[in-house]
Amino acid sequence: MKARLFCTTIITVLFTIFCQAQTATISGKVGLGVSNLSSTAEEFEIVLKNQITNDSVVIPLTTVDYTFNNVPLGGSYIIYVNTAKNNEDYLNGVSTLDLVMITRHILGVDQFNNPYKSLAADVSEDGRVSVLDLVMLRSLILGITTALNHSWIVRLQEDITKEKIIINNLSGDLVNQNFVLIKKGDINGNPK
Repeated sequence: MKARLFCTTIITVLFTIFCQAQTATISGKVGLGVSNLSSTAEEFEIVLKNQITNDSVVIPLTTVDYTFNNVPLGGSYIIYVNTAKNNEDYLNGVSTLDLVMITRHILGVDQFNNPYKSLAADVSEDGRVSVLDLVMLRSLILGITTALNHSWIVRLQEDITKEKIIINNLSGDLVNQNFVLIKKGDINGNPK
């Protein structure tokens, strides 16, 4: 009888699949159009809202920078700054100096040097700086009226005609998604 020699080899294949949801980071800054971000910043919130589920992530602004981490790819989102908590202090930063600056702009003596000042001066929100804005602001300062349409408005830094960032089908990280807060009536930039 012949002896048979054989060898048995057992091969174990380890195959690991990491199932992680693909995510992205969205970041930017929130600043003031005509001054520096101050202690009022913490009264604002930046919101990331899922357009499909309406779920929201809210970050209180404690610095000028914001970051949303682990945002699922493929989703559709809206990012905006919520000013509701701080939209009633109409006189904050507004003074007769602002009236003088608006008057000088209207007369062509000293034109505004950035579009944010024009947005701040347009308290009537009719798209232009006019005597109507002066009358409304003067009435507010004298206590004849107590409110404007808005105390604060928000615009995108890259397009001052837009208030929100709309993202359809997020495909990767987004940086420099910057917002500008504008205090209505405050031209010289001194909100508290």
